[in-house]
Amino acid sequence: MRFNFRQFIYFILGGCVNTVTTWLLYILLCKTVHYQIAWFIAYFLGIVVAYCINIAIVFQGRSNIKKIMQYPFIYLLQYFFSTLLIFLFVNTEKIPNNIIPGLVAVLLVPVSFFMNRFVLEDRK
Repeated sequence: MRFNFRQFIYFILGGCVNTVTTWLLYILLCKTVHYQIAWFIAYFLGIVVAYCINIAIVFQGRSNIKKIMQYPFIYLLQYFFSTLLIFLFVNTEKIPNNIIPGLVAVLLVPVSFFMNRFVLEDRK
């Protein structure tokens, strides 16, 4: 599996679009429902939007039930890795707590890219 720079750039751009979309949806939903319900709906729809962007634009694969069922596990693994990294940085490094989540997000972009690619790219 070779590194594809175009896919990586599209992945980052798609992630930015998804982040803004999820954030705006959350803000709009907060006007009508409790913030926790708004966050749940926005987060869930963010996963759906990410799947659609990544399957159609980034990796240009064919969607199927197997990919749809595997996709949420990427988010579960990302949560696990980010929690572990935050724990390690908080307890071993002299990095301010308010910077750590951003640092972890940047560090996990390549990991997330390859997990998405593994699940979504059609095998030849």
